Amino acid sequence: MMKTIGIIGLNETTLRYAQEFRKFGETAGATGSGRELLKLDIPLFSSVQELLDYGQPDGLIVASPAELEDCTLPLLLCAADAISGLSDYPAPVMTARALHYAPIIIHARELIASGRLGQIHSFHFSDGNMDLILHLTGAKPLSVSMPGQCGVIKFENGLSGTFNRSTACGQIYEFTGSAAAMRLDLCGEIKVYPFDSRGLTETYEFDYSGNPDCNGGTTMLEHFRDLLDGTATAPHTTVAQALAAAALAQAAETSCKEDGHYVAL
Repeated sequence: MMKTIGIIGLNETTLRYAQEFRKFGETAGATGSGRELLKLDIPLFSSVQELLDYGQPDGLIVASPAELEDCTLPLLLCAADAISGLSDYPAPVMTARALHYAPIIIHARELIASGRLGQIHSFHFSDGNMDLILHLTGAKPLSVSMPGQCGVIKFENGLSGTFNRSTACGQIYEFTGSAAAMRLDLCGEIKVYPFDSRGLTETYEFDYSGNPDCNGGTTMLEHFRDLLDGTATAPHTTVAQALAAAALAQAAETSCKEDGHYVAL
């Protein structure tokens, strides 16, 4: 059975999601002032309640704050200010982190989760993306020190890592484990370097050229569809993870202002 979505806050991003969602279902309607963006035949409603009453969607893509106390539909959140206040929400809530659903990120996370690297001891990343490093490691951050453009993060399982906020060296993520090291280049390559004497370097390449799904947007919406029809029960990108990443980034800024002293989350 085809599923339908409603959009709260029509903009370029949610319009693109509506277009991509047509591979899996339809858009029941939207709220917002985006008539000039309305390149698809999507009904516009004047309020969220009107959208729920007359559009009757199976789930909602939320790009602007809304009153959802009486709503029980699965949510895909596209805006940071729409995240708070949903700790007791009765249905699945996922955050729109399309990059997390990109094939290169899915494969990197599988390599880490499978134990291919062994026990991870340290990492370094060069673009300041706190949300992605939490997604890849699955670890809970405890404190952060950032005396300048570089910083250190400590986690509860003994893992620690360094980062810098500059992308001058590209978007690179490097992990060192007990069995192997891994280098993830978001331009499209993963390399695994086994530590045993006979281990050969493993290379995984991801060609973005002409691939509309390389950024993960379609895969993300497919997973949201799975939440709507019950074939998936939990989101891969959670509100808790988004809040932890925001708290980590804020703690890093506080540390920077305090001469690099460690700031607990």
